Amino acid sequence: MMEEDFKWSSGILEGEGCFSIFKRRKGKTFQCSIQCEMTDEDIINKLHKELGVGRVSYRAPRPTRKPTWILTIQRQQEVFDTLIRVMPHLGERRLKKAQELFSYLEPIICR
Repeated sequence: MMEEDFKWSSGILEGEGCFSIFKRRKGKTFQCSIQCEMTDEDIINKLHKELGVGRVSYRAPRPTRKPTWILTIQRQQEVFDTLIRVMPHLGERRLKKAQELFSYLEPIICR
């Protein structure tokens, strides 16, 4: 993927993305994930194609909600690789959260 594509992907994640770290249900380990949810199916599919990781799912409409598509990246190696690609292009607030995930994953991935 070209550098320009990472800038575009980073911009989408900056505005609509969610960088999360949460405790797994069993045990004391944590799971990192990146999600992006929006009503624009074409943009989610383009983001998925350009990042080359994760999976896209559909959330059906409800009376007070439009249908949405969600890109979810949960495999820890894929989260780590995505962070490396997008972090240079993130704004300050989103970068802090991405760095938190990166700091957790780096010792695990880079053993």
